[in-house]
Amino acid sequence: MIFDSFNKILEIIDLKTKRLILLVFLSSIFSIFFEALSIGMVIPLISAVTDPQYFSKFPLFKDLTNHFMDDESYQGKIFFLLIVIIIIFSFKILFIIIHTLLKLKLVHDFNLKLQKTLFSKYLDLSWSQYLEKKSSKMIRNIQNETSIIKNKIVDSLITLFAEVLLFFSIVLLLIFTIPKITLGILSVIILIGVLTYKIMKKKIVIYSIKRLSSGAKIFNYIIESLQSFKDIYIYNKQDFFKKKYYEQSKIFHNVQKNIGWINSLPRIFLEALGYFAIITVIYISIRSNLEKQQLITTLGLFLVAITRLIPTVSKLVVAIQKLDEGQIALENIYNEVKEKNTIGNFIKSNFNYDEQDFNESIELKNIKFTYPGKEESIIENLNFILKKNTSNAIYGPSGIGKSTIIDIVSGLHHPEVGQIFIDGKLNSNIKDFWKNKISYVGQKNYLFSGNLLTNITLKTDPSKDDISEVRKILDFCNLNKFNIDSKINEMGMNLSGGEGQRISIARALFNEPSFLIFDEATNSLDKETEKEILNLLISLKRKITLLLISHDKNVVNYCDNIFELRNKKLEKIK
Repeated sequence: MIFDSFNKILEIIDLKTKRLILLVFLSSIFSIFFEALSIGMVIPLISAVTDPQYFSKFPLFKDLTNHFMDDESYQGKIFFLLIVIIIIFSFKILFIIIHTLLKLKLVHDFNLKLQKTLFSKYLDLSWSQYLEKKSSKMIRNIQNETSIIKNKIVDSLITLFAEVLLFFSIVLLLIFTIPKITLGILSVIILIGVLTYKIMKKKIVIYSIKRLSSGAKIFNYIIESLQSFKDIYIYNKQDFFKKKYYEQSKIFHNVQKNIGWINSLPRIFLEALGYFAIITVIYISIRSNLEKQQLITTLGLFLVAITRLIPTVSKLVVAIQKLDEGQIALENIYNEVKEKNTIGNFIKSNFNYDEQDFNESIELKNIKFTYPGKEESIIENLNFILKKNTSNAIYGPSGIGKSTIIDIVSGLHHPEVGQIFIDGKLNSNIKDFWKNKISYVGQKNYLFSGNLLTNITLKTDPSKDDISEVRKILDFCNLNKFNIDSKINEMGMNLSGGEGQRISIARALFNEPSFLIFDEATNSLDKETEKEILNLLISLKRKITLLLISHDKNVVNYCDNIFELRNKKLEKIK
């Protein structure tokens, strides 16, 4: 599990983050070295205090004191020993600080980069992949799941590395000093620890799954409730939705409470074992008839070591528990990151897509399309020609494939059978062809909080030419009551339906498209506003090829050419 988790982390991070991991591990090694050295200094310190003749037994130490100090007295040597201990502690603290800072940088940089990677990947999904995913799950992956990996996987792996090093350093020191006692107590601790972990592991996995499931339900419910605010308000059903939220939250927090209780058990056991070990060492030491000095040294070292070992082992157990808890999130995000974005099996084309434009027509020949997971095709043997600078409409009831056709024309879907021609030439990658040449206005268009200028240009730093162009477009779209600095609330909540659609049209026209798709975009508008916007669109046909989708005959009658979708095929009726 540990090595598998580490390998997956390495696979989804960049080279810079890998180098940072190396620095974290190196700083950990140095801090552990000085930690173990500081614990080991307990032996000479206690021995020197209890035995004035201690220094004479070690000629090397005598030579060192003579070299660095003029005072050769017993007190001077004790003072020198204290200076050495202080230096060791200083280096220990220095590397702990370095390690902590590097660790904080690593976990937060990792989280930021992973969120960025996921966000970029989701925006680069093919249209088919996007339709297969839930937006709430993608949001949860970016915000929640990445944080779980940061806190339960990355942080735990770093903790495990550091604490395992420290654990073995202290144990080796104890084995070297008091081998029999250490090995006996260590065997008992390991046995109890393994049994405890095996018992708790199953419960941890079960509760982790429950937490993930209930957390996802709460997340989805919050999004759905806030998006349905208007309906909730009108029907006066706030209490109903509050009650449902409380019920879901109660389940989630009960699971959290159980996980918290399980996580606290190892510390209780370890503290009990620590006291048991101390009592055992004292008893065995006394029974062994050790000399007073040796007894004091042994007990002093063991007390210092065990005091440090208890939190170390506790951290190890908690880290392993967190690793178990984070496995589901890690597996989920790992698969998301490693999943390949598909754009269809396109054949290379000779088109220079940055310069090529259509001069005559776009033609769909013998098109067939079936949605993934469906047995029956939604369109079949479909033929369709769009002449340049004409207004065209596709008419038919909802759900029979009108939007599928525009998805194919725009390159969002690639037909399983059939061909697309531009000016009589086969084009195998219509999506790239339309780059910067196509605009779209749907029934619901994304308007974000900010000013009007950024909503239209979709640029963080619009140029003077951009501002000038926007002002012209505002005039054309009858948006004179607004200026470029006019505030737009989230989802355009401070705008009427007609104003929102006009802003969407302004955004569509800003790119100076060759092709404009208008998909059921007047459904929610009153008749007067609908008429104004349709007249506005039709006036563009001298410069733009227009494709309008609607189930309303009154809407499609504005266009030069009308096609009705019937029996999976298009039939020209005007």
